[in-house]
Amino acid sequence: MRRALLTGTAVAAVAAALTLALIADTDHPAGAAPGRPVAPAPHILPFAEEPGAAARAPLARRDSVQLEGNIDGCDHRYGTAAQCVPWTLPAAASKDRCGWLRERGLVALPVVGADRLGLDRDRDGIACGKGD
Repeated sequence: MRRALLTGTAVAAVAAALTLALIADTDHPAGAAPGRPVAPAPHILPFAEEPGAAARAPLARRDSVQLEGNIDGCDHRYGTAAQCVPWTLPAAASKDRCGWLRERGLVALPVVGADRLGLDRDRDGIACGKGD
């Protein structure tokens, strides 16, 4: 354990010595002492060179952002948060949409809100359930 501490201390000392050597080898402005760090020049943004420009008014604060229900391609009115019923079902599912969903493990999906895809035919709140 003690050997590891000495090795870590030795590495830190070598790193410090290399840093000082690099600083000593760099160009220094007139009057700066070699071997001492030099502060970088300030970075001035282009708009700061236009002192007559008017300041912009602050933007209105928004407490919430409205997102489309299908932003991720899923219709979240069906199933749980971990399930993704596609917003648009493929043409292959046009004859039997519930059968297509069952093949993909989406069975007895709770319906939250409107039944946009018409998957809950018996209107019991469960899409692609026994009566659908």
